[in-house]
Amino acid sequence: MRRMSTLPSSQRRYLPISYDVAGRRVAVVGNGAAALAKLEILLATQARLTLFAPAPRLDLATRLAGVEWVASYPDGTDLAGIALLFLATEDEAEDRRLADLARSLGIPVNVVDRPLLGSFAMPSIVERGPLTVAIASDGTAPVLAQRVRGLIDALLPAGLANLGELARAVRANVLARLPGNAARRRFWWRTFDGSAGAAALSGDLERARSLALRDLDAPEHARAKVFFVEASEADLLTLRGQRLLLCADTIVHDPGAPADVLAIGRRDAARLPAGGDASPLLIRLARSGRQIVRLNGPQEEANALPRAGIDCEVVPGATAVGPLASPSIAA
Repeated sequence: MRRMSTLPSSQRRYLPISYDVAGRRVAVVGNGAAALAKLEILLATQARLTLFAPAPRLDLATRLAGVEWVASYPDGTDLAGIALLFLATEDEAEDRRLADLARSLGIPVNVVDRPLLGSFAMPSIVERGPLTVAIASDGTAPVLAQRVRGLIDALLPAGLANLGELARAVRANVLARLPGNAARRRFWWRTFDGSAGAAALSGDLERARSLALRDLDAPEHARAKVFFVEASEADLLTLRGQRLLLCADTIVHDPGAPADVLAIGRRDAARLPAGGDASPLLIRLARSGRQIVRLNGPQEEANALPRAGIDCEVVPGATAVGPLASPSIAA
């Protein structure tokens, strides 16, 4: 018999996905703090919630507005029609019994603090309006995922939720006006990184919407802009430079450009080496409507583009001034 090889460590046990629960029944089982924590997360969704709790503690009982409460643990009949089940009984034997029952009924189940009993895991979550960032560790290091969540939470501005509201406000217009994903992606990156995005972050959503729609009405070649991003190595790339690399569909670089910086760009972005003066190439690409980053380009190229009617911006890299202390995520 052929022995199956051990899976490489790079292969994940869990697949990170977003699951549509709008209008569907989702249930939590438990009386205490663990059940309350799951219920708090689910109350932010559009799911129809059921709590199975024979003796809910007071703080859990006060969160039952709009939640169906069943004063017992469920049996097979109770679980009919449940889309997702969260077990937080804090009793291993009861968790195991209910997890086995859910599996026999084909219901995805999550078991708090007992990942091997469940069929799916919950990531740590950072929320900014309609934007949700999930951090998972494949069930092996949940405390590490929580610490990384704290770092990301500190990095994301509170006004980031307004960018999501701006997207919601103009999304129908974008879908109607721009054919294809590439053109839409370029529009969204320009919007979030431009004057419309700045207005949204400051809280002026009406002005942000007006600026975004004005940009949408302009011909694509008139929106062209080349970003000159400076970074001699990945550690010296600013957050803005990183964001621009991630949004670019074309990265123009010198043959000796740092590989770790080039790797930050999207996988499907074109990476074009340019020996000598890249101005003619940049002008041609910009006029075709591409979203372009020129990596470590000389000032002469940045000076040449405005003369050809192409807008450009230089994004300096960070300056190496010695060892910098990075935030610790050690447990």
